[in-house]
Amino acid sequence: MVIPKTTIHHKAIHQTIMTIPTATTTTTTTKSTTKKTTSKKTTLPPTIRSEQMSRNELYFSSPGNFSSITTSAVLVVGLGGVGSHAAHMLARGGVSYLRFIDFDQVTLSSLNRHACATLDDVGIPKVTCLAKFLEKVCPDKSYCEIDARVQMYTGDPIKDGTLLDLPPHLSKQKWDIVIDAIDDVPTKAKLLSWCVATNTRVISCMGAGGKADMTRLHISDLK
Repeated sequence: MVIPKTTIHHKAIHQTIMTIPTATTTTTTTKSTTKKTTSKKTTLPPTIRSEQMSRNELYFSSPGNFSSITTSAVLVVGLGGVGSHAAHMLARGGVSYLRFIDFDQVTLSSLNRHACATLDDVGIPKVTCLAKFLEKVCPDKSYCEIDARVQMYTGDPIKDGTLLDLPPHLSKQKWDIVIDAIDDVPTKAKLLSWCVATNTRVISCMGAGGKADMTRLHISDLK
């Protein structure tokens, strides 16, 4: 069976993606002037989004299966060589709400492994770099909302505050899944302990820096 492919010209895409002002305004005050700016909301037409996700929907066979992804909320802790690639593909894959947590900045040495960082991004937070890039893939927050937190996860409830809490507007009891891409073992253990205590599904990515023997790679359940 030949599956018909819908072709949308790139000029039509730019013409149909609309940026409109919203009612939210931000006022900035200095000693001499008061500046008021209006935030803008970018809308992506359903036809564009449908074509964008067409191969994903095809893979999952039926709309019902794919909707479990497009309504999911995923937490990614650590946006380095592993976390940035995981977060990148989750956003491209259709996840509707993503929270990125990482305190670190893009460095020259991280350009060999970060998913999207370039020389222009050196010195800015890794979460900001990735969020900025992904807005070019899907600028409509109703399809892909990214909550980028430039903050260190410590495992201390007092220091972390509401860092791991879901936002109220999602009406979810817990994260659909957590991606643990932390490179510090004690902190990693604290996050895993939290996931076990809250009965939250988690994928933990263990360190492999300097390792070269792929035959020693193992995938297992930590329980």
